[in-house]
Amino acid sequence: MVKAVIFRRPFESESMKTGLGRYADGIQGCLKAEDVEYIPMDLSLKRGIKGLLIDGMIRPLLHLINCNDKSVTYHATDELCGALFPFVKGRRILTVHHVITDNEWDGIFSLIWRKLTKYAVKRADTIISISEPTTADLIDMGVSPDKIVTINNRVDTVFRRLDIQKSRYIGCMGSLYPRKNMQDSLLAFFELIERPGMDDLELRIVGKGPEEENLRLRSKELGIDDKVSFLKDLDEQELVKFYNESLLIFNTSLHEGFGLVTLEAQACGTPTLHLAHAHIPEVVTRMSIPCESPHDMARKAYDLLNDKCEYNRISKKSEEYVADFNNGYCGRYRSVLFDDYNGPDNSE
Repeated sequence: MVKAVIFRRPFESESMKTGLGRYADGIQGCLKAEDVEYIPMDLSLKRGIKGLLIDGMIRPLLHLINCNDKSVTYHATDELCGALFPFVKGRRILTVHHVITDNEWDGIFSLIWRKLTKYAVKRADTIISISEPTTADLIDMGVSPDKIVTINNRVDTVFRRLDIQKSRYIGCMGSLYPRKNMQDSLLAFFELIERPGMDDLELRIVGKGPEEENLRLRSKELGIDDKVSFLKDLDEQELVKFYNESLLIFNTSLHEGFGLVTLEAQACGTPTLHLAHAHIPEVVTRMSIPCESPHDMARKAYDLLNDKCEYNRISKKSEEYVADFNNGYCGRYRSVLFDDYNGPDNSE
């Protein structure tokens, strides 16, 4: 008998992996490890009205008709997947990755995400929050704390230290949206290469999004466009290689529901620097170097690159921290999936 149905994003190719896709893959890995019977149901939202209707709505609904059972737990692995909650009879669990706040407006994307989050949260019986800040944001939305379980996101074991040499570049990783604040990474890099012995460094930005053209223009204005490259669609092994080869990772994001980039880089033995005022969970930045500004980031990066002992110490400590980070994750998730349940709470 099926014990769980997993609503998830489409299965992604190695070159198109996203954080949401990795999370769904990890959930399925836990269910396999815990020997739980389940059915994965991917919401394939293809382009065009026909693809949206058939693959995003009709096909999943027909599937639900065949397996809809009050004894089954339905887990939506992100906010969008919670759109199917009104059509299921069993227990509904939703994972919330990020609550978009008023001060991080990214246009129509923000509006859609906020609407879908509120819609799914209202219909969920239990909510898995991936970090304490996300939990706080949910409570600010009016969600009862009794409805929320915080399980920090985990780092995929594919991210590890490789036996390869570092290259002379600083890395940045993330979707190119305004809240990721890659502009400050450009400024920090601009100041860093002005310092003695740093003029041969490069900046490599991995990601794609609407901010790419603005970032290219800004790098040209700063006169560093010949040292800045933009990479996209890296597969897992290429991304692991990128983290391993980077001397440092600049993370200038202003707001993260969790922020896996920092931990992924540290799992590969690469020190990270972040903005101290950013809204990022403390469990993520615990081994990262806080910086007050792009200027401070450039200064601390320079000092670290010129202190081999300190660099190696932070590299080792960061790697050890991430190695312990996943302990107990699958057991915790399984207990939430099948713990005692007293029926739906529709008080929101």
